[in-house]
Amino acid sequence: MSSAQNDTMSDSVGTGILVQICLYILTWNVDGHYPSVSLNDALSINSTDCPNGSHLPDIYVISFQNTQYEERTNQHSRWESKLADLLDQMGYRTICSDRMRGLLITAWAQHEHMNNLKDIETRHVRTDTGWGNKGSVSVRFNLYGVGVVFVACDFTASDENFLDRVDEFEGSIYNQRYKTRNYRDVFDHNFVFCFGDLNFRLDGEQSTIIIKSTVSKGNLKELYKSDQLKWTRGMPIKLALMREQEPDFPPTCKFVEGTTEYDLMQRPAWCDRILYYFHTKRSSKQLDLTQIAYKSHGDYILSTHKPVSAEFLLTIPLRAPSEDDITELTNEPQVLCYREHRLNECGKIRMSSAQNDTMSDSVGTGILVQICLYILTWNVDGHYPSVSLNDALSINSTDCPNGSHLPDIYVISFQNTQYEERTNQHSRWESKLADLLDQMGYRTICSDRMRGLLITAWAQHEHMNNLKDIETRHVRTDTGWGNKGSVSVRFNLYGVGVVFVACDFTASDENFLDRVDEFEGSIYNQRYKTRNYRDVFDHNFVFCFGDLNFRLDGEQSTIIIKSTVSKGNLKELYKSDQLKWTRGMPIKLALMREQEPDFPPTCKFVEGTTEYDLMQRPAWCDRILYYFHTKRSSKQLDLTQIAYKSHGDYILSTHKPVSAEFLLTIPLRAPSEDDITELTNEPQFQYWDLLLFWQQSQLNSDKTSVGGILTPRRDRFDELLLTPLGLRVTNSSIMLNNV
Repeated sequence: MSSAQNDTMSDSVGTGILVQICLYILTWNVDGHYPSVSLNDALSINSTDCPNGSHLPDIYVISFQNTQYEERTNQHSRWESKLADLLDQMGYRTICSDRMRGLLITAWAQHEHMNNLKDIETRHVRTDTGWGNKGSVSVRFNLYGVGVVFVACDFTASDENFLDRVDEFEGSIYNQRYKTRNYRDVFDHNFVFCFGDLNFRLDGEQSTIIIKSTVSKGNLKELYKSDQLKWTRGMPIKLALMREQEPDFPPTCKFVEGTTEYDLMQRPAWCDRILYYFHTKRSSKQLDLTQIAYKSHGDYILSTHKPVSAEFLLTIPLRAPSEDDITELTNEPQVLCYREHRLNECGKIRMSSAQNDTMSDSVGTGILVQICLYILTWNVDGHYPSVSLNDALSINSTDCPNGSHLPDIYVISFQNTQYEERTNQHSRWESKLADLLDQMGYRTICSDRMRGLLITAWAQHEHMNNLKDIETRHVRTDTGWGNKGSVSVRFNLYGVGVVFVACDFTASDENFLDRVDEFEGSIYNQRYKTRNYRDVFDHNFVFCFGDLNFRLDGEQSTIIIKSTVSKGNLKELYKSDQLKWTRGMPIKLALMREQEPDFPPTCKFVEGTTEYDLMQRPAWCDRILYYFHTKRSSKQLDLTQIAYKSHGDYILSTHKPVSAEFLLTIPLRAPSEDDITELTNEPQFQYWDLLLFWQQSQLNSDKTSVGGILTPRRDRFDELLLTPLGLRVTNSSIMLNNV
C-alpha cells in the first residue's frame, strides 16, 4: 500500500484500537495586562477529570487576546513564559505557538503524544488595517492520523458591528490555507475549533441594569435568546456550521477591572466563546467528539473579560501505520518497503510513487509541449443558433505558433441560452458545436450548464489521453432561475492543472460591488476533488470569462461614448472601465490579468444591427481574464496571449462574441508507473525501464537491440525519447512502435 492510498483509507484500515484524547481550550482577553496571577484555576489544574482516566488533559490549546506586544529578544512573550513555567514541570511539551501582535495562540501536549503529532502548521490573517490585533491566528496538525485545526480570533467590537464580525469570521476561515495534503482549508479537517473574543453582543435595547438584573435572577436562557451569534444559524455562511454548547455561565464582558461587577457604561455580553465543528462526512463511525465542560472563570478580576474554557473528548480509531509514518526513534535498522522495478539514475530500487508524484515538475524529459488554446464567450440573449460559428471560432483563420491552423483546445461559453427540458444529451448550441467540431477531428472533453449558462470544452483527438481528472462545478449567485453565477471545468493537461470558470453576473451600472461579490463567491465555492488542485487558484493556469457585466464609470451618455468609439479613442474610454477599479483591492479578482481590449465595447447593441442601443450605455461586458500561477510552476512553464478580439459582424444578439487565444508551454514530465494505460497491445516500456536501457546503451557498442529492434546509441536521453525509430511519448507510457 502506497502512502497516498493509506491516507485515503486511514479510516477504513484500522487496528481496532481507539485513542481517547482529552482536549482543553482556554481563551482570555487580558486587556493589555501582564500575567500577575496564577493560571492554575483557568487551566483547571488539579480539578480537571477527563474520562480518559487522567486528572490532566492530553492537550492544551490556549489563546490570549490584547496582550502587550513586545519587541522581544527572547523567544517567548510574558504570557508564553508564564505558561511554559507551569506546563513544563507537569510533563507537557510545546507543539507550537504563533502570534499576530496582541493575538496569541499556543498549543501543548503531554510528552507521550508528541510522536503522533504530524504536519504542524500555523497561519494568521489580519482583518483590520491598524496594529494587527483584529483577525485570527491558527494552528493545525495531524493527531493520530486525523486533521485537527484551532482558530483563535479577536474581532471588531460594538453592538452595531454584527455584520462586520460575520465578515471577519468568513474572511479568516477562507484565508487560513495550509500545505498539508487533504487538509488545505479549515473545513477540510475532521475537528475544527474556533474561539476567542468573537465580540458578538446582545440584541435589543435592554440596559445594563436590566441585563444585570436578569443575570442575578439566574435567567440566562431568556438572556441567551438575544445573543447575536444565534442569528447566524440559518445564514448561508461557514459560521453557521459551527456548534456551541449553550453557555450556562453569565456574560463574560464587560467588567470593571479588579471587581466582579459589570461596567455600567457597556451592556454585558458573551463576547468570549468556544465553538466547534465535527466533520462527520470525512470521518469514520468510530471517530467522535464529546464536549465535557464549558465554563467561565469568574474569580479572575485582572481584565474586563473573564477567561472561558471548554473540555472535549476526542475519540480516534488508531489507523494502521503507513510507510511514511516510519521515524528514526531508535537506532534499530529500518527496512523501507518499495515496489519492485523503481529505478533511479543508478538503476537501483529507490523511488516510490509518492516521491515520483512530488517530483513531477523536477524530473522532466527535456521536451516542451506547446498547446494553442482558444476561448470564446458570447451572451446569445435567448436566441437559438441560426448563424455559422466559423468566424467566431476563427476556423481557417487561426494561426497558432504551434504550426497548426487550428487550436489544440477550444473552451466555449454561451450565456442566456434557452433552457430546454431535454430528452437528448445536448442543447441546440451544444449540438451546433458538435456538428462543426466533430468533423474537424475534435473530441468533447466535457460540458456543463446551469440553466442558461453553458460551458463546453473540446480537444484535438491526439491530446485526449493527456487530459486527466476532469471535473465540472457550478455556483449560483442569484435566487431566481439560476442564470447568474458561474460554471467551471478543470483538468490536468500534460500533468499541470488548468481551470476555466465561465460567468454571468448581475447587470446595471450601479451594481459594481455586487459583481465583485459574485466573482469572489464563485471562485471560493468552486471546489474540486483532485489532489493539489482543490481550489481555483491552486491551478497553474486559471481562465475566467463570460458576461462579467462590468460597466463604464462616469456620466458619459451613450451618444458621447458612441462618438468616442467612432473616433477610435478606446484607450481614453478604457480609463473609465469598472473592472480596472479592482486592481488594487484585496480580492481574488485583482489577481486576474487581461490584455487591454483594442476592440469597441461589446454591449449593448440593437439586435440585427451593429448600432449601439441608445437606451443603455455601451460597455465591455464580455471579458476573458487569465492568471498564471508562477509560484506553483517551473521556469519552463509559460503562458503567452496571442490574440484578444471581438467579432463585430455577429448581429444575432445585443452582445458581440469575444475570443482570445493563448499559447501554453508545458514541460513534459517523466511519466510515473501510475500513468501507464493499456492503449494498445504493443509492448510497453516504462520510463524508468527505458532510462536504464539508455544507460546500458552508453556502455555497449554503437547499436543496442531492444525488442528485436536495433537502436543507435544516443548521447542524450531526450534524444532517445525523440528518436524517429518508433519511440513515441504519451503521458501514460513510452511505447515501442512497429518499424
